[in-house]
Amino acid sequence: MEESSDSLFNVLSPLGLGKVALPLHEGVAKISKALWETPASLAPISKKAECKYLYTHPAPNSLVVEPVNHRERQSQPALTPKNKDSRRLDSFRRKIYLSSSFQLRVANHEALLGPYEFNLWGSLPKFEDSLQDHDRKEFQALVEEGAADSRVSLQAASDAADMATRSMASVVSMKWASWFLLSGLSSKVQSSMRNLPFDGKALFAAKTDTRLHGMKESRTTL
Repeated sequence: MEESSDSLFNVLSPLGLGKVALPLHEGVAKISKALWETPASLAPISKKAECKYLYTHPAPNSLVVEPVNHRERQSQPALTPKNKDSRRLDSFRRKIYLSSSFQLRVANHEALLGPYEFNLWGSLPKFEDSLQDHDRKEFQALVEEGAADSRVSLQAASDAADMATRSMASVVSMKWASWFLLSGLSSKVQSSMRNLPFDGKALFAAKTDTRLHGMKESRTTL
């Protein structure tokens, strides 16, 4: 049975949950301490995690990229401009994009499994009648605690997805700025293109070229 896309988090209270101060898990602390020993040479994500949570880089596309590739005499579209400084910055941005993209997929994984756990707790009350009277109160408390815990986990997944999406958007915006700077487009054209949607598939959405084709100036700048 198909469900609406917002059903993943419809068990969360619209009023929000109270703040909870949680200690850093011993296992999490151990992982972070070990990895932070060599932060400069650290890969964005582990190969093991990469195989579990797939990700892709948004491919450079659009009329914005074409003039840069043409000027640099590249036969194939490049992932980054050949400009040395731009490539160095883009390498750093790619690492951030990898990390935030990975975090989004982990949050998605948690969001898909979270409602299943919540529904499991919700199905337990039907067994109350089969319990002795002195066991029912304890059973009810257990179910309520489990359901509350699953809500907190879902809220954490929602917050993690929000944070990761914002990080990805920031990196994409910086990559746009880099390509726009090297494209030769006028400041007016660049300004009008800076807040177009990002679809997660390619660096520039189809609306980018549609907007450029609709601009008289693009005929002389591209």
